[in-house]
Amino acid sequence: SHIIKRVRADSSCQLPCQAILEIFCETPNANAESSTGNALPVVIDPTTINPFTLNLSLTFLTIGISRCTVDELECALPSLFAILGAHSSLSSLSSASKKN
Repeated sequence: SHIIKRVRADSSCQLPCQAILEIFCETPNANAESSTGNALPVVIDPTTINPFTLNLSLTFLTIGISRCTVDELECALPSLFAILGAHSSLSSLSSASKKN
């Protein structure tokens, strides 16, 4: 809690977003390359990650992503999209909270 408050208040503090993303994505192997030659991220099942680690990682990622450089964001986007795609569904659009 104390560390999160200090990091949030200090906008010059860079966070290791790529390292945080590695908690959610496995390092791809050379056989899983896309047509662009970039290795595709493999998302780890969130139920296998300690809940405390999961929540704290998401908190720091939320704080840190806005502090990334353009180059860091370009590297992080494939993992971010893979995580989003693996953990979102269209069923959430039909929930009552989304209708208003």
